[in-house]
Amino acid sequence: MRTVPLTALTNHENANLGKDYCEAYIADKIFLLRPENYGEKYPLWPGSVGIELEMLPVIVPVNQEDSLNPKPVPLQGNQDSLAGVLRDMAKEHRWKLIEEGSQDSKAAYLLRVELDQGDNLTFEPGGQLEFSSKPYPCLSDAVRRVRFIQQELDAQTRKKGWTLVQLGINPWHSPEQIGLQMAKSRYQAMDRFFTNIGPYGRRMMRQTCTIQACVDFGSTEMDMAKRFLASQLLAPFATAIFANSPFKDGKLADRPGFRSLVWRHLDASRTGIPKLAELAHSLDKKACVASYLEFALASKVVFVEALDYEVPDKDMSFEQWLTNGYKGTKPTKKDFETHLSLLFPEVRPRGFLELRSVDSQARPWQIVPAAFFTGLLYDQGNLEKTLEILMPYLSSIDTLLVESSMGLQHSVIKEVSQKLMQLSWEGFKLLPPCFRGEGTEKALRIFGEHYTNRARTPADDLIDEVKAVGDKTLSLSSIHSLHDKWGAYLSQ
Repeated sequence: MRTVPLTALTNHENANLGKDYCEAYIADKIFLLRPENYGEKYPLWPGSVGIELEMLPVIVPVNQEDSLNPKPVPLQGNQDSLAGVLRDMAKEHRWKLIEEGSQDSKAAYLLRVELDQGDNLTFEPGGQLEFSSKPYPCLSDAVRRVRFIQQELDAQTRKKGWTLVQLGINPWHSPEQIGLQMAKSRYQAMDRFFTNIGPYGRRMMRQTCTIQACVDFGSTEMDMAKRFLASQLLAPFATAIFANSPFKDGKLADRPGFRSLVWRHLDASRTGIPKLAELAHSLDKKACVASYLEFALASKVVFVEALDYEVPDKDMSFEQWLTNGYKGTKPTKKDFETHLSLLFPEVRPRGFLELRSVDSQARPWQIVPAAFFTGLLYDQGNLEKTLEILMPYLSSIDTLLVESSMGLQHSVIKEVSQKLMQLSWEGFKLLPPCFRGEGTEKALRIFGEHYTNRARTPADDLIDEVKAVGDKTLSLSSIHSLHDKWGAYLSQ
């Protein structure tokens, strides 16, 4: 590995960069082994876990007709906005509000809420509410925290006649109907950039929701390389298993995982899966860094902040900006960090592994994706078996990712997904009890039995429910009805 310290390459925030700095930054800040004190405190536990959950706040309709088109809750504004409710909650819980504008003004613009345990509530551009937990020592801790925050949110939003829906995509409202509810300069520039490519950028920003499991890299460089490789190879199968976005714009989409299709068409330079051949051969940190550095440098620049968030008038990769400059500018440290935050691969390394392939799941199933991933990645024996199953598909992984939006209809995806679900269940049972609590072990088992083993996805239940009641699109009452059924499965 490189021996020059990161700080020796540039100590100035606005200094121009070179590729050596970018490589050093990724090595020192992005690919981090588990902190040593984790092993000292928890010698028998395999790694920390965080959960990031995105939700759609909507107004509960008063009749069945409106249930087919519930209105979104406004994000910014007074007491009848989501921001207004969160300001009241912040006072009660002593949460910290991060705002723009006068703190005493109704015009203050809420950016995020820092919670009391180091977690955050943030917003996506279409008004989606995201809870991001900190990394907890074991999965059960993260699950308890997610449920506690949801209970607190429910208590306050229910008073307003609102509810929080968890699907992979807003099934009722078009991007134009939703609008850009987080109108920060960054998001306005992103909106311009993606619109120049096609219609999917606006869908991504305004409609989509995911649930992301965040896992650490382990305690050795070999662990790091194997977890990074395995998590990338898992992406198509996790996408298919948890497909939960079969409706869009008030009608049935043409696939159960429409959110995945949206992300794939967003911008090929910043989505998908980086090149893995050298990583698979070397299985070390250097190969991890090289793979992600290549991906980052080849990705297009979205905006140049120094030029008032100007979107470049022609495609320009970050490496081209480094080499040639743009209108008298070259990227700074801050620009590179911003660029990394605007990369959206299926697995994003951020000092940990952010696993991004899964549609947001209904509450009865929301803990299953994290259990699925930890069952495969956190038991050492299962990690080896996971790689054995997946490595034959290394060269076809991009093709499988394309097919994954169709759920388990593809024969290879179905067969491998069923093997992975069984393997995950076997590995999850071997994890420490603090991972398997809060009903997580049971939820993983029943999800596999009800869905994956039967070549079904959560989207199939949504589609069947709509057909059963004779509607053309998904109603809020149908979602509530399904929640009751899923609850019954879990109580068996």
